[in-house]
Amino acid sequence: MMNLFREQSAVLLGEYRSGIWLATMKWITQGTHDSVSFDWALVLTREEKHGDVLGFFHTHPAGHFVPSQRDHKTMSSWVSCFGKPLLCLIECENNWRAFEHDGNNFTALREVVPFSRRRVVVSR
Repeated sequence: MMNLFREQSAVLLGEYRSGIWLATMKWITQGTHDSVSFDWALVLTREEKHGDVLGFFHTHPAGHFVPSQRDHKTMSSWVSCFGKPLLCLIECENNWRAFEHDGNNFTALREVVPFSRRRVVVSR
């Protein structure tokens, strides 16, 4: 899925059960080499209607897994808006890393298993 020169993002929809996130990537968008945006109104409406927004996926074409300052600010805002911790999933050089954001900090999660059809399982 990764484009080596442009960031991509997607919204993660699904459910969280006993330390496991079962997510499907929706509304994939492409950005520039260091930034990507998405339809925030669509995400907000989805959460209000279904309550199933788990977080966000994006790529880091530059070759690093560490969430950026922009990632931190964005995730903090969404956690505050939704009132629940969210999943931040980063793909870099065909590897995946996941973090839970509680509004203040990122916590690295143990395992990411990508499946076909844009589905992913993440565990603590």
